[in-house]
Amino acid sequence: MESHATITKGFRILRDMLAPYIGRELSLKHGSNLWWNDGVMNVLYDEQKRNLPESGDFATLTDSLDVYTCLLLFDLHWQKVFKKKLSIDHRTWAKELIGFRHKKAHIGGNDFSDSDTSRALDTMSRLSEQIDSETSEDILSMLREQKYGSSSGSTTVIDTAKQSTATVKKTYGILNVAPTAGLPSWRDIIEPHPDVAQGRYKNAEFAADLAQVARGEGAYEYRDPVEFFARTFVTEGIAGLLVQSLRCVSGKDSEPVIQLKTAFGGGSHS
Repeated sequence: MESHATITKGFRILRDMLAPYIGRELSLKHGSNLWWNDGVMNVLYDEQKRNLPESGDFATLTDSLDVYTCLLLFDLHWQKVFKKKLSIDHRTWAKELIGFRHKKAHIGGNDFSDSDTSRALDTMSRLSEQIDSETSEDILSMLREQKYGSSSGSTTVIDTAKQSTATVKKTYGILNVAPTAGLPSWRDIIEPHPDVAQGRYKNAEFAADLAQVARGEGAYEYRDPVEFFARTFVTEGIAGLLVQSLRCVSGKDSEPVIQLKTAFGGGSHS
């Protein structure tokens, strides 16, 4: 039942992030005194709220929510609350995780397959990414452990980034800021990349720095070869370039001089 335990742990990490997030968003919608009654108790069936308290402080109420109830509330309040800040993909992922939770509850003496376990953890990470990047990374570490046997990934990579000893305050993305009344939210018009939404985007990381990759530095997606190519779309031109390069270093017929072209106004180089 190793995979069952892994998914259970992933759901626990997800719940610990999702419960206060949902409570905070429902408080913004219904008010700090009414969010529990109007946003939770009045929308759930009797069986779904059977083990929930009638009242309490914010921490007590959010602590009483299990992962299934969190995902259910996320879906029930999608149109009026969460749609304003997240893409439709998040609702799809939440529904998928509800299915995994039901399967986990009724799987009996069986266990999840490796592919189902990877899929569940990946979906948890995707759902978390724009809400809290730290939770997303915690679950990604579990996914790498499950896939490769190590949280480091497919190979042992060297992280030379200096770790600060100072306590870093967790910050939430700009998607958590309510839009100004009277104007359509820009989030309803265009969906930014999570790095941009959370203020983590760096111009220097617009393209991979291969020297940094060679030194084992930079973001994890650049240090691990499997993850790097999983996120890199190999176009027909890149595929041709790779083939020609490999043929050249192998001593086979190839073009020794390759002309590279860019669409960013930099001209072409040989």
